[in-house]
Amino acid sequence: MKRALIAIAALVMAAVGLTQAGIAWGREAVRDLGDAGVDTGFPDGSFLGEGPVTGYQAAILVDRLLAHVDAATGCTDAMAGLTDTSFHFTDVSPDHWAAGAAARIAAMGVGEAFPEGELHGDEFLSGYQVALLIDRAVDLVDAKAKCGEGSVQERLGAMSA
Repeated sequence: MKRALIAIAALVMAAVGLTQAGIAWGREAVRDLGDAGVDTGFPDGSFLGEGPVTGYQAAILVDRLLAHVDAATGCTDAMAGLTDTSFHFTDVSPDHWAAGAAARIAAMGVGEAFPEGELHGDEFLSGYQVALLIDRAVDLVDAKAKCGEGSVQERLGAMSA
Protein backbone atom coordinates (compact mmCIF):
# COMPACT_ATOMS: atom_id res chain seq x y z
CA MET A 1 0.00 0.00 0.00
CA LYS A 2 2.92 2.35 0.68
CA ARG A 3 3.94 2.16 -2.99
CA ALA A 4 0.36 2.93 -4.00
CA LEU A 5 0.33 6.06 -1.85
CA ILE A 6 3.72 7.09 -3.27
CA ALA A 7 2.27 6.63 -6.73
CA ILE A 8 -0.73 8.78 -5.80
CA ALA A 9 1.57 11.54 -4.55
CA ALA A 10 3.56 11.38 -7.79
CA LEU A 11 0.35 11.53 -9.81
CA VAL A 12 -0.87 14.60 -7.91
CA MET A 13 2.38 16.45 -8.52
CA ALA A 14 2.39 15.57 -12.22
CA ALA A 15 -1.31 16.25 -12.71
CA VAL A 16 -1.22 19.80 -11.37
CA GLY A 17 1.75 20.64 -13.55
CA LEU A 18 4.34 21.07 -10.80
CA THR A 19 7.13 19.43 -12.75
CA GLN A 20 9.81 21.76 -14.07
CA ALA A 21 12.44 21.27 -16.77
CA GLY A 22 15.60 19.56 -15.62
CA ILE A 23 14.39 18.59 -12.15
CA ALA A 24 15.63 15.13 -11.26
CA TRP A 25 12.83 14.39 -8.80
CA GLY A 26 10.28 14.36 -11.63
CA ARG A 27 12.22 11.86 -13.67
CA GLU A 28 12.79 9.81 -10.50
CA ALA A 29 9.05 9.80 -9.73
CA VAL A 30 8.26 8.59 -13.27
CA ARG A 31 10.97 5.92 -12.93
CA ASP A 32 9.54 4.86 -9.55
CA LEU A 33 6.08 4.51 -11.08
CA GLY A 34 7.55 2.31 -13.78
CA ASP A 35 9.39 0.24 -11.19
CA ALA A 36 6.11 -0.22 -9.33
CA GLY A 37 4.52 -1.56 -12.51
CA VAL A 38 2.53 1.59 -13.34
CA ASP A 39 2.98 2.32 -17.07
CA THR A 40 3.70 6.01 -17.70
CA GLY A 41 3.04 5.94 -21.44
CA PHE A 42 -0.33 6.36 -23.10
CA PRO A 43 -1.98 4.72 -26.13
CA ASP A 44 -1.90 8.02 -28.06
CA GLY A 45 1.92 7.99 -27.94
CA SER A 46 2.26 10.56 -25.16
CA PHE A 47 3.95 9.91 -21.83
CA LEU A 48 4.44 11.49 -18.44
CA GLY A 49 7.00 14.23 -18.55
CA GLU A 50 7.42 17.91 -17.92
CA GLY A 51 4.10 19.01 -19.42
CA PRO A 52 0.71 19.12 -17.73
CA VAL A 53 -1.56 16.08 -17.68
CA THR A 54 -4.80 15.88 -19.66
CA GLY A 55 -8.04 14.45 -18.35
CA TYR A 56 -7.56 11.29 -20.43
CA GLN A 57 -4.05 10.81 -19.08
CA ALA A 58 -5.16 11.37 -15.49
CA ALA A 59 -7.98 8.85 -15.93
CA ILE A 60 -5.54 6.28 -17.30
CA LEU A 61 -3.08 6.88 -14.43
CA VAL A 62 -5.75 6.53 -11.75
CA ASP A 63 -7.06 3.41 -13.47
CA ARG A 64 -3.56 1.91 -13.62
CA LEU A 65 -2.96 2.69 -9.98
CA LEU A 66 -6.23 1.05 -8.99
CA ALA A 67 -5.44 -1.98 -11.17
CA HIS A 68 -2.17 -2.28 -9.22
CA VAL A 69 -4.15 -2.19 -5.97
CA ASP A 70 -6.66 -4.71 -7.38
CA ALA A 71 -3.83 -7.15 -7.98
CA ALA A 72 -2.32 -6.56 -4.53
CA THR A 73 -5.58 -6.96 -2.63
CA GLY A 74 -7.59 -9.35 -4.77
CA CYS A 75 -10.59 -7.02 -4.46
CA THR A 76 -12.59 -5.58 -7.32
CA ASP A 77 -14.18 -2.15 -7.26
CA ALA A 78 -17.57 -3.77 -6.59
CA MET A 79 -16.18 -5.81 -3.69
CA ALA A 80 -14.79 -2.59 -2.21
CA GLY A 81 -18.16 -0.83 -2.47
CA LEU A 82 -17.76 1.26 -5.63
CA THR A 83 -21.38 2.07 -6.27
CA ASP A 84 -21.88 5.22 -8.36
CA THR A 85 -22.72 3.69 -11.70
CA SER A 86 -25.27 6.40 -12.53
CA PHE A 87 -22.68 9.01 -13.57
CA HIS A 88 -20.74 8.71 -16.81
CA PHE A 89 -18.89 11.07 -19.11
CA THR A 90 -21.09 11.86 -22.10
CA ASP A 91 -18.18 13.08 -24.24
CA VAL A 92 -16.06 9.90 -24.07
CA SER A 93 -16.95 7.51 -26.87
CA PRO A 94 -16.94 3.79 -26.05
CA ASP A 95 -14.14 3.16 -28.56
CA HIS A 96 -11.79 5.86 -27.22
CA TRP A 97 -8.45 4.60 -25.83
CA ALA A 98 -9.32 5.99 -22.38
CA ALA A 99 -12.99 4.91 -22.29
CA GLY A 100 -12.51 2.15 -19.71
CA ALA A 101 -10.47 4.38 -17.44
CA ALA A 102 -12.95 7.25 -17.81
CA ALA A 103 -15.82 4.92 -16.88
CA ARG A 104 -13.92 3.72 -13.81
CA ILE A 105 -13.19 7.21 -12.50
CA ALA A 106 -16.76 8.30 -13.25
CA ALA A 107 -17.97 5.44 -11.05
CA MET A 108 -15.80 6.73 -8.19
CA GLY A 109 -18.33 9.51 -7.58
CA VAL A 110 -16.60 12.46 -9.24
CA GLY A 111 -19.66 14.03 -10.85
CA GLU A 112 -19.45 17.20 -8.79
CA ALA A 113 -16.04 17.99 -10.34
CA PHE A 114 -17.51 17.56 -13.82
CA PRO A 115 -20.99 19.13 -13.47
CA GLU A 116 -21.66 19.16 -17.22
CA GLY A 117 -21.05 15.41 -17.33
CA GLU A 118 -18.10 15.90 -19.66
CA LEU A 119 -14.47 14.97 -19.05
CA HIS A 120 -13.05 17.20 -21.81
CA GLY A 121 -10.25 14.66 -21.84
CA ASP A 122 -7.93 16.49 -24.22
CA GLU A 123 -7.92 19.49 -21.88
CA PHE A 124 -5.97 19.88 -18.66
CA LEU A 125 -7.69 19.24 -15.35
CA SER A 126 -7.94 21.84 -12.63
CA GLY A 127 -6.18 21.29 -9.35
CA TYR A 128 -9.57 20.84 -7.70
CA GLN A 129 -10.58 18.15 -10.20
CA VAL A 130 -7.30 16.32 -9.60
CA ALA A 131 -7.76 16.65 -5.85
CA LEU A 132 -11.21 15.03 -6.06
CA LEU A 133 -9.93 12.23 -8.31
CA ILE A 134 -7.09 11.50 -5.89
CA ASP A 135 -9.37 11.79 -2.86
CA ARG A 136 -11.78 9.25 -4.35
CA ALA A 137 -8.87 7.00 -5.40
CA VAL A 138 -7.45 7.07 -1.85
CA ASP A 139 -10.89 6.16 -0.49
CA LEU A 140 -11.05 3.25 -2.92
CA VAL A 141 -7.49 2.13 -2.07
CA ASP A 142 -8.42 2.14 1.62
CA ALA A 143 -11.62 0.17 0.92
CA LYS A 144 -9.69 -2.36 -1.18
CA ALA A 145 -7.07 -2.77 1.57
CA LYS A 146 -9.84 -3.46 4.09
CA CYS A 147 -11.55 -5.81 1.64
CA GLY A 148 -8.26 -7.61 1.01
CA GLU A 149 -7.67 -8.10 4.72
CA GLY A 150 -11.16 -9.57 5.10
CA SER A 151 -10.63 -11.87 2.13
CA VAL A 152 -7.38 -13.19 3.57
CA GLN A 153 -9.02 -13.83 6.95
CA GLU A 154 -11.91 -15.65 5.26
CA ARG A 155 -9.55 -17.83 3.22
CA LEU A 156 -7.47 -18.66 6.29
CA GLY A 157 -10.63 -19.55 8.20
CA ALA A 158 -11.78 -21.80 5.37
CA MET A 159 -8.37 -23.48 5.21
CA SER A 160 -8.43 -24.07 8.97
CA ALA A 161 -11.85 -25.70 8.76
